[in-house]
Amino acid sequence: MHRKTIAIIGGGFSGTMVAVHLLRQNRQPVEVLLFNSGYPTGKGVAYAPSSDAFLLNVPAGRMSAFPDQPTHFVDWLATQPAYQLLTSEEIAATFVPRALYGAYLEALLQQTQEQHQQTFRVINERANHLTTTKNLLQETYHLQVESGRPFSVDQVVLALGNFKPAPLRCLSPTDIEALTPPLYVADPWQPDTLKGLPSIASVVLLGTGLTTIDTLQALQQQGFQGEVVAVSTHGYLPRPYLSGRADTGFGDRLAQAPTLLDMVRLFNQTLKANQGQGWEEMVNGIRPHTHALWQRLTLAEQRTFLSRLSSLWGVVRHRLPPEVYASLQEMQQKGQLQVLAGRVQSLTVEKGRLAVAVQPRSGQPRITLLADRVINCTGPQLTYPALQDPLVQSILQQGLALAHPLQMGLQTDGMGSLLQNDGTPSQGLFTLGSSRRGSLWESNAVAELREQAHQLAHHMSQPFSGYFLENRPKTEPTASV
Repeated sequence: MHRKTIAIIGGGFSGTMVAVHLLRQNRQPVEVLLFNSGYPTGKGVAYAPSSDAFLLNVPAGRMSAFPDQPTHFVDWLATQPAYQLLTSEEIAATFVPRALYGAYLEALLQQTQEQHQQTFRVINERANHLTTTKNLLQETYHLQVESGRPFSVDQVVLALGNFKPAPLRCLSPTDIEALTPPLYVADPWQPDTLKGLPSIASVVLLGTGLTTIDTLQALQQQGFQGEVVAVSTHGYLPRPYLSGRADTGFGDRLAQAPTLLDMVRLFNQTLKANQGQGWEEMVNGIRPHTHALWQRLTLAEQRTFLSRLSSLWGVVRHRLPPEVYASLQEMQQKGQLQVLAGRVQSLTVEKGRLAVAVQPRSGQPRITLLADRVINCTGPQLTYPALQDPLVQSILQQGLALAHPLQMGLQTDGMGSLLQNDGTPSQGLFTLGSSRRGSLWESNAVAELREQAHQLAHHMSQPFSGYFLENRPKTEPTASV
């Protein structure tokens, strides 16, 4: 019997868990090749910080890597020295270091390697090109890595994770070339983002989301005593995690709302009836319905949500551990951190510093901030045709994938198969994670990724014939206007 070979591009959480599930679930002979470059395999950028000060934004009890084993992470933590004296309930309520979660994923990967030594390989090279050949029976995918080595496989999973932020709209290509490190940092996740920064300096962070929070924590870790200004369109900082409870009744009612306007009205009416209390439980109640609600919206409604409501959603949905939120408040109270709502108009070099021109949202006159370092924390680039990634470009240029019309990743069907130029789902190219945000909206937290990895591996473990024809989920249609 032919042994199917599957390539997984990307060794972060998503790629690692697809590999683990494929090797556990597959009833037929299968070989898995996991291509990874950059960050340690299994950890990715999210779970590779060296300091224990960087905490998960979700309590440990909600962070199992397996959707069908909800206590798996807590059970693993109970074997670690720092947690052996705690009860399972106490561990489950703890916000543990992200580095420890990385160790958990690393342990899963190592166990999988030991159990499948003949059929699982980790290849520490970047895949940079993909082509296909077809015959009457099947399609074969040909990958090339940076060293030039070729690999031929039967199926490919793109677990690409997050790309660095998009260039600022106000910058021309000439401007971008002039803004060189260390004055301007285009990629906030690179290891030397804060290298050489004096303890007394002025820093401007572009964005006020979770990447900004990580950067502020990194500044605190290295004893930074200077001033920071964080700039974003609305000036919203994430809220603290207060409760894990969910208002399931509200979530069920919202799931029946036919339009975006109806959803917003119901939310506001319920919040008013609760006298402004319980918003966190309301948002938690929406969680099981998020994908269905998003896919129900028309393309026009999705665009309205993105332009008017997505910033608010990010604040209430992606929350912070209480101790992290408290440290931000302390920075603000001391005058070390200022949050400014406005749009960046320009970045120019002036006498060895960067001048950041900002038009405040309040309508006040434009102001100029002088900074010793400006860091782009606006979040990952999701407009895939604009990515400077040779693998993504080779796939798009050959019509093997379609960019999402919302400029949020790639178009997929219900199981993560890439839609090809003719609109049909590929039988051999799949993706998960941030690349599916246009189709799913919420597609970057562990809660979503573990489900996607489990379901995709199960889908790929089935025989080609029969299953794909009879059981393939319906294509997620591009939302219509």
